[in-house]
Amino acid sequence: MKILVGLWASDDKFQNELNTLVRIITSNQAPWIYGTDWIAAVSVGSEDLYRSSTTPSQHINPSDLANKINNARTTVRNTGVSGANTIQFGHTDTWTAWVDSANDVVTRSCDYIVTDGYPYWQGTAIADSHWVFYQSLNNVKNHVKNVNNVPVWVGETGWPTGGKNFGNAYPGTTSASR
Repeated sequence: MKILVGLWASDDKFQNELNTLVRIITSNQAPWIYGTDWIAAVSVGSEDLYRSSTTPSQHINPSDLANKINNARTTVRNTGVSGANTIQFGHTDTWTAWVDSANDVVTRSCDYIVTDGYPYWQGTAIADSHWVFYQSLNNVKNHVKNVNNVPVWVGETGWPTGGKNFGNAYPGTTSASR
């Protein structure tokens, strides 16, 4: 099994997490995780660009985020550990962040991107949710193709089983199962 490793990016935890990743892959103290065979890819940050637009206290400049992605890639690849040179580095964010050209510097720094899309939070009725999801995914793919032409992975999607209505979106197990 391989996992998508996540490094927190929007505050001072980044360097500590990067150092921990390097320590894990270079140490034979834990042979079950030594090396890179267990790593599918590394995501530097998660929804940092989205949070920057909605929560000013969690703001990260897109250029700073791109620098952290590049720093993580260089640092891991410089370990000399077998397989380190082939690990892909990217970022996970909402579909709206990926289609915003102000964030293209991040897209250009990625070997892949992970997009999160929730038609519920777009106020979409469940009957139209699959179309809205695929439209947002295609918008991301098209924008990314024009900026850096890297693979687009789907990270998160779904429908809440409880909570308040959001526009034409109604939570519940019936909608979620649909």
